[in-house]
Amino acid sequence: VAFLLMIICIEVGGQVGQQLTLNPFAEESSFTAIMWVPPIAMVRATTLLGLSAAFGQGLTFDNWWDVAGGAVPISIVWLVCEWFVMFALFLYFDQVIPASWGVKRHPLFCLRARFWRGVCG
Repeated sequence: VAFLLMIICIEVGGQVGQQLTLNPFAEESSFTAIMWVPPIAMVRATTLLGLSAAFGQGLTFDNWWDVAGGAVPISIVWLVCEWFVMFALFLYFDQVIPASWGVKRHPLFCLRARFWRGVCG
């Protein structure tokens, strides 16, 4: 199921991301709602990198804020932020969802004082 969800997310994200990326009238605000899906941020960055290379406009640190209104560094910032969010979700779900070993915690365990006393000492 997870693999099928990943394939669907990549395909839909790729189609939506390419349609928005190739639209010359798309503003940055139109990307904000969908950039939390990691494949869309990645598709946006790689599409713009490919287009800039295909049309002979090399992308360097000197001009990467000028190419497509700075979409490549913005996409990289989104990907870094997504990494932190996904890592936090991983740590949370690792504690909450039962596994073959370990102790399952209550879904609101991080809101209890006992948890923070153990973390902070």
